[in-house]
Parts: sequence; C-alpha cells; structure tokens
Amino acid sequence: YQIAPVLFKPTLTTGEQTFRTTREGALSYFVGGNPKYPNDGGFALKGWRESKIENAAIFLHGETATTTGNVILTDKAGNVTKVDKTWTFLKDADGNLRIMAHHSSLPYVPAAPVTEAEVLAAQKGWGDGLVSISKAYDERGFDAAKAAAEAVIDGAYGYQ
Repeated sequence: YQIAPVLFKPTLTTGEQTFRTTREGALSYFVGGNPKYPNDGGFALKGWRESKIENAAIFLHGETATTTGNVILTDKAGNVTKVDKTWTFLKDADGNLRIMAHHSSLPYVPAAPVTEAEVLAAQKGWGDGLVSISKAYDERGFDAAKAAAEAVIDGAYGYQ
C-alpha cells in the first residue's frame, strides 16, 4: 500500500539505522532477525502483555490526523515502560487509516538535583585528599605526593 514515504523513528534505535523508511526496516525493528539491522533485538518480542494509549492531543484535518501522547507498555513481569509517541495517519484510497509518520522516544528523565549532603561529602573528600597529598609528600616524597594529587584531581574535578 505504498501511499508515500513512511517516516518512522522507533524508540530504541541509534546511529545510521535510527530511521525506518522501508517496510523491511520496520519489520526488523519489531521482530529482529535481519542481518542488515544487527542492533535490532525485536522490540515487539519483549514480552509485552498490555498496551495503553494516552493521547495528550488529537489534530484532525481532512484525510489526516496527528496525535501526540504516551503509550504505556506492561511486560509479562509487570514492568511498565512509558514511551512518548507522535503519529500522523492518512486515509488510503480504500478508506483505511495508515500510519505515515511515527516518532517514538523514551521520556526525558532529568538528573537528580544536587543535595547539600552530596556537596558536604564532596568538600570533605577534597579536604581529605589535600591532607593525603601532604602526608604522601612527608612520608614518601614528591613522586608519591604527585601520584596522590593526580588521584584527588581525577576524583574531585571535572577535567576531561
């Protein structure tokens, strides 16, 4: 039923094989087993037992519709995965609604905020490190102090 190019960005794809614009690519994402897509493990084979759609909005326009929201998937162990989705649908010549664009991603999870306890621990670690550098110098000389300083710097600072 090739109406037009299908724009499919699956949830768990990266690199050169991120986008699936062919039926073959979509099939590989769902069930794997295609040597052209060696990173595909089969997203549909993960033991899903329930799929729930939660639309945040639906836009209807003539023969097309676009939705955005979440899909909540539950696997056989009861683990829940929430996926952000945007779909565009188009009616084909026979009146069947077909997915023409499908973007899927895991929701953004921000890093946990820094706590005061973490700051105090980092400061204590820096101070203890400074003392260890001095002790290394007093007991074993410059080379030992330099090695201790490198360990402190590598552990405490954000140098690359």
